[in-house]
Amino acid sequence: MKNLKINALASVTVRVLNILSPLITGPYIARTLSKENISLFDASNTIAQLFIPFATFGIYTYGVRAISKVKNNIKKRNELFSELFFLSVISTLITSLIYYTYVTNFLDYKNNIQIYVYSILGLQILCQFLYIEWINEAFENYTFILYKTIVVRLTIFTLTFTLIKDADDVLPYVSIMTLAEILNMLISFIWIKKEVKFVKIKIKNLLKLLSPLFTILLLSNLNMLYIYLDRIFLTNSPVSTNISDYVVSYNIVMLITGVISGAISVNIPRLSYYWGENKIEDYTNLINKGSQFFLFLITPISFGLMILGTEATLIYGGDKFLSAGIVTSIFAIRALILALDNIIGIQILFVQGYEKKLALYIAIGGLSNLALNSLLFYNNLFSPEYYIMTTIVAEIIVVILYVQFIIRKNIMNLKNLLQNFLKYTIISSTFFVVSLIVEKFIPHSIIINKITILSIAIKIISCGLIYFLILYISKDKMLYDTIYFIKGKIKRLAK
Repeated sequence: MKNLKINALASVTVRVLNILSPLITGPYIARTLSKENISLFDASNTIAQLFIPFATFGIYTYGVRAISKVKNNIKKRNELFSELFFLSVISTLITSLIYYTYVTNFLDYKNNIQIYVYSILGLQILCQFLYIEWINEAFENYTFILYKTIVVRLTIFTLTFTLIKDADDVLPYVSIMTLAEILNMLISFIWIKKEVKFVKIKIKNLLKLLSPLFTILLLSNLNMLYIYLDRIFLTNSPVSTNISDYVVSYNIVMLITGVISGAISVNIPRLSYYWGENKIEDYTNLINKGSQFFLFLITPISFGLMILGTEATLIYGGDKFLSAGIVTSIFAIRALILALDNIIGIQILFVQGYEKKLALYIAIGGLSNLALNSLLFYNNLFSPEYYIMTTIVAEIIVVILYVQFIIRKNIMNLKNLLQNFLKYTIISSTFFVVSLIVEKFIPHSIIINKITILSIAIKIISCGLIYFLILYISKDKMLYDTIYFIKGKIKRLAK
């Protein structure tokens, strides 16, 4: 079995690369393309992304868990891989046909550029059958994923700065994003043939897979009732650039918090393996350690983004996205709720096989978001901050439903998880006081200059010092374990 720490390091490195590349290319795109063209891409991509869950048919999520349980049995894993791949080809072809029929016959285009954008984005749907990253994750091939990410990101980086030069270069941008997506899938497809091979499949086995896959497909589409539902409503806003404010803020927060999520996501195949082998103690220990580490890092980062939302948005997108600053701060609040959702929903309920309950609770939250969004829409309220707030309310409802179900069924003791969440949240809330003090002594206008950069740096350093000082005084186990780990590494390097 592969080393979990090496996997986590590789996964974190992948996330860092996935952050560094957009942090370089993202601001360049935001400053080079017009805000109207960025909004055109965001609106078109929102529609295209709605079809992808149907093309993937829940195979990614199901495949990681299912292959993890049988990966040591060559016969079973080859059979399962072949069956899932065959279903993926069928679902991809059907979804692509529906997508191109829809965008050709049912959308009103203002110009030919919109037609080309939708057509190019459709290629991402058409190639989804190649997306077999689920088996790489099941085999914990995170080192390979790292090397592949380097190649893909370098490709994006090179083409972006070579081909995108002015405000109207939206077609080269869409083409680069699509090419990178297809390249990412193709490399994985070629590589994984070293681990598995196609075998003859039986129709009755395919039919058995349809029920769990439909359930996961339902889960995937229910998740569309949150962020993507907000985006769909905003595409109909009388202010066409509202959606770009929403998407830019979402990208900023997810870029920064995503690296932490990556370190935790590597636990899912191992958790599935432990649960499948009935190693309950190992499973519980990994849940507790992983969730505490996740909250230990994600909580202060989220509070930092709440405080520095406007500054982060200006640095990323420039003055044209000043109106998105408040949206970024609100998205940072959502990152905290999403952290709990991922731990409780995916690592506990999903891994243990409670897909139907997950579907029910996600549906309740999603329908709540639909109702709230509709209320905003019919009252002519189109500010993006309102729509992310409705999503936060809906996701809080879902987390509460998760917790009450776990407690009622005695599935797992959540005391440590909830105590850690509360502890790190209370400590991180001191950042607001620090921010007010810094602004008192170093006032700055909403522009990026030396004073603003100084203020940002002092806030980050001061908040970080206070956070770790309080944890050190309170003898937080995660902090002490981290210090011990770092000291050990330094000693080994010094020898």
